[in-house]
Amino acid sequence: MTPLFPEHALSRRQIIAGAFALTLNIAVAANPEELKKDTIILWPELKLISGATLRQDDWLNTPAVVVFWEPWCPYCKRQNSHVDQLYQATLGQKIRIIGVTSETDEAKVKAYIQFNQLRFPVAMVDAQFRTQFTNRQVVPLTCLVSSSGRLIQVIPGEMANEDVLSLAGKLL
Repeated sequence: MTPLFPEHALSRRQIIAGAFALTLNIAVAANPEELKKDTIILWPELKLISGATLRQDDWLNTPAVVVFWEPWCPYCKRQNSHVDQLYQATLGQKIRIIGVTSETDEAKVKAYIQFNQLRFPVAMVDAQFRTQFTNRQVVPLTCLVSSSGRLIQVIPGEMANEDVLSLAGKLL
């Protein structure tokens, strides 16, 4: 069947993607508690893979982009390269970019970071830390936290490079 207006025809992939996005938005709207927006994040002491430690005071008056990822996730791998670009672009600015994984094998995380040449700080955390942000288990999951420590946005799934790079503008 030929579309009435071929220049406006949608591919099957675009239709499926649109239906999925609509379903996701309806699901999120149906359960806003899942997102926990406007929650004040209680920052625990976080030991970074590099050996450094982030204490509660290190987060004062500092907005943050927190990206939850896992070493087995191919979408996380692509997004982490974008997060690394964001980290490099914001060096010297008052913003914290951090990757967080629940992987328990530190050697595996270190190997992943080295193999993918990631320079942004990474912490290994337990599931309790993540529940402050959301109950959703999707990865990657990107969270924006204001300088006052308030959770202002939770973005599930992989993001395009341009979208990741625009995150700093939402916080600064």
